[in-house]
Amino acid sequence: MTDRAYEDAAVLLLRQLTGRLADDTVDPLWSYLGAGEYEMFEDMLFGQLETEQVGLTGEEVELFRGLLDNPQDARLTQLPPLNELPQYEFTAPPDDSSTSAADAVAREWAAAQPKPVRVLRAWRQPANAAAHAKPGWVYVVVVPSGAPVKRARAELGAKLMVRKVGSWPVEPVAAGERPPDYQRSALQAGKQVWPE
Repeated sequence: MTDRAYEDAAVLLLRQLTGRLADDTVDPLWSYLGAGEYEMFEDMLFGQLETEQVGLTGEEVELFRGLLDNPQDARLTQLPPLNELPQYEFTAPPDDSSTSAADAVAREWAAAQPKPVRVLRAWRQPANAAAHAKPGWVYVVVVPSGAPVKRARAELGAKLMVRKVGSWPVEPVAAGERPPDYQRSALQAGKQVWPE
């Protein structure tokens, strides 16, 4: 499997697990993927699925299997059972002062990109008992079709952290694609932050 094929499959798997794994788990997984540390990515994902008791669908198991050097890895048979999938509701309530600094950083980052990007912000609220992620703001970055979404996610996420304006989840989406339900719902509900 080429690096690009690996990354495309891993990005899809990570996006499908967003909202099921804790936000604090998803961040380092994206970092390992962005750094090309595939073995660390796989080991951490196995460990956190077990720790957080997050099961995979049959399709996700096969997607994960395709990433592994050993498709018969015994850890695949020890994954937690799949329970009810979490659901979230995304809305765009009025702005509040908690987002002004982060919005400014997001605009600065977006304005510096060589190709146009869109940045939106939506409010995430759990919508069923299986949804354990806290209510809060989520940024959605829409990059041009064909651009690597992991780069946008890593760059904006890091910039928000370095500037100390809060640890906000960043969801990457490529223009024209049909993303997983979580990202699609956030995109549809989000208020545009850039371009203004």
